[in-house]
Amino acid sequence: MNPRELKRALAALREQERGIQPDPAWVLRTRENILRKTRTSSAGASFEPRTGRVLTSLAETLFPQRLFALARGPALAVLAILGLALGGSIASVSAAERAIPGDWLYPVKLATEQTRLMLASSQTDKLKLKTEFVGRRVQEMKQIAASDSSEKT
Repeated sequence: MNPRELKRALAALREQERGIQPDPAWVLRTRENILRKTRTSSAGASFEPRTGRVLTSLAETLFPQRLFALARGPALAVLAILGLALGGSIASVSAAERAIPGDWLYPVKLATEQTRLMLASSQTDKLKLKTEFVGRRVQEMKQIAASDSSEKT
């Protein structure tokens, strides 16, 4: 449609509109409603910069909201399980540090010590760790000897 045809179409619409006579009360109410809505919507409007709109639309394109809704539940479940597993293992390892032979956490303590030995980087570090572990065994023997337990093994 060229500009001349567009002008003719607009002129025809204006001619058609002239024959319509809306109720003046309706026109006044509608005008007031539109102005009120315009004032309230523009008062709280915040215009984000163009880059913000671009990044938002890019994020919505790459990661649709429906995908987030579908993945949110399983992701939270996996995070909860990992948190419980890691938290429980850390708590049991720290509790096992005070275990003595015969306690049910003593094997955890020994496994932790062996892991620390495997992860030691140099021979010097390994020697220091072994010395520390020997000191622990001595303390454990003293603790067992001092106890009044009938099951001294």
